Amino acid sequence: MHLIKISVLIIVLLTLVELKAYAQTFENIEKAKSYFYSLNDRFNTAMSTQDSAFFNNIFSDGFINETPYGNLNTKAEEVRGLVGLAPTNVTRVAPQFDIFEYSCGVATLSIVKKLTMKDSTILYVRRTIVHKVIDGEWKIVSGQGTVV
Repeated sequence: MHLIKISVLIIVLLTLVELKAYAQTFENIEKAKSYFYSLNDRFNTAMSTQDSAFFNNIFSDGFINETPYGNLNTKAEEVRGLVGLAPTNVTRVAPQFDIFEYSCGVATLSIVKKLTMKDSTILYVRRTIVHKVIDGEWKIVSGQGTVV
């Protein structure tokens, strides 16, 4: 009887782990796209409000990013860079050139962002972000920005 209880407990735990890992998958590509565009809108807001907590939560611990200037950043370096940049406004532009791919636990979004800086200069960056389900949550694992 003890062996049966342990077996049932193991099966239940494995099922919960499996459900957690796929808790944030989507029924179809349009629902996935809507989620990631909304997440990107929050990313843009976090850039202009210098919300380091948002970035520390959304970036995976193993995050790596290539900056528009060809440097590789870790999570900590990327958070410092995004918070230090502090544009007054960040918006997504040129949607006809957006690229979105989704397959269960991995998604990639490539978009053009318009960054309006405090001195009113404008910078356009093509940002490609790779998301992955880690411990049941979508995390950004990689990125690359290119000035356009």
